[in-house]
Amino acid sequence: MLTVGGRGHESLDGGLPGDLDLIVNILVHDGWKAKGADIIKTLKLSYGNALLGGDVEVSMPFNKSLNVRIPAYSNTGRKIRLAGMGLVNGDTGEKGDAVLIIAIVLPPKRKLPDAIEMLIRDWKL
Repeated sequence: MLTVGGRGHESLDGGLPGDLDLIVNILVHDGWKAKGADIIKTLKLSYGNALLGGDVEVSMPFNKSLNVRIPAYSNTGRKIRLAGMGLVNGDTGEKGDAVLIIAIVLPPKRKLPDAIEMLIRDWKL
């Protein structure tokens, strides 16, 4: 809620106007959630992208997209913080952060090529 002092209705007895209270709703964009001034999103990665790392394009609020470098060997639950890419804090004017939480997603169930299956079995992942 946002309060604007002195901008409400005048009092019934002719006194000064009261405060105007505004309720602000923030719309969710493409899987983002707001927590204070920070915005949070689960970033789904293939096993290969999580293991090898690399650049991934992330859709940001306000019709922006950003290339984010994923570190190699990123496990599910790892957080990548993008400082200053969140919402503006109405009280302080400071920008929050965008936080990406990695979730490794396996491909649809299908037969792996024999060479890849052997490699995984030998590696004992």
